[in-house]
Amino acid sequence: IKKEDKIYPNKETEIKAGINVTIKRAVPIVIKVDGQELKRNVFVKTVQEVLKEAGVALNPADKIEPELSENIFNNLEIEVTRIEYEEIIKEESVDFKIVQKKDKDVKWREKKVKQKGKKGIKEVKYKVTYKNGKEVKRKKLSSKIIKKPVNEIIVIGTKIKVGKKQKGLASWYIHTGKMVAASTTFSKGTWLRITAINSGKQIFVVVNDYGPDRNTGKILDLDKVAFQKIASLGAGVVEVKIEEIK
Repeated sequence: IKKEDKIYPNKETEIKAGINVTIKRAVPIVIKVDGQELKRNVFVKTVQEVLKEAGVALNPADKIEPELSENIFNNLEIEVTRIEYEEIIKEESVDFKIVQKKDKDVKWREKKVKQKGKKGIKEVKYKVTYKNGKEVKRKKLSSKIIKKPVNEIIVIGTKIKVGKKQKGLASWYIHTGKMVAASTTFSKGTWLRITAINSGKQIFVVVNDYGPDRNTGKILDLDKVAFQKIASLGAGVVEVKIEEIK
C-alpha cells in the first residue's frame, strides 16, 4: 500500500466478521496550465473533477484536452489552453493616389508636382485572439476614415515649340521595340513629331541612328513599332510631316 492510497475504514478500525475493506489507489496525473506543470495524485474520476480539486479556474473560451467529461487514467496529461479575446482600435495610414493631368503651359515631356500627396488616417477595429497570452489571430471588424488622404497631382507638359520641318517618305527598319528613328537631317537625341499625311495619325520618336540612304528617296526610317502606329507594315512607306521639337 502506498502512502497516498486511501483505506476505508481506516487502519485503526477493529476487525470484525463480515467487514469490507476498500483501498482506493491514487492516480498520478499532470496538469499543464498557465506555463506550469502541476503533478497530482488524485482519486476523482473525471478531468473536470481533477481541475476543480486542483483549484484551476476556467474561462468560458478555454480549451481543455482531453474534454472535461473524460475519465482519468494513470499518467494522464491534462492541458488547459487559455483562450482570450480582445477588441482593439488602431490608427493606420491610407495611401494617397497619384493623379496625372495634362498642362498646355508646361513644356512637352516635362513633369511637375503641382500638389504633394499626403497620407490619410483610418481607424480600424480588430478582434484579437490570444492563446496562452500570445496573439494567434486578428480579424478586422470595421474601418473608418478619420482623415482623408490628399491626392498627389502631377502635371505633364503638352506645350510644344516646333523647329525645323520636313516632308517626305518614311519607311520602317529594324525592330528594337522602342519609339525611335534614323535620320540624316536631325541629330541623335532629337525628338520629332511625326504626322502621317493621309490619316493624320501622330507619334513622337527620338532619333537614335543615322539613315536612310539618300538615294532611296526616303527622309526617315522608323522603328517597326513606331511605323505600325501610323501605317500598316505591308505599305512599306508612308508620307509624313516631320517636326523638330525644341
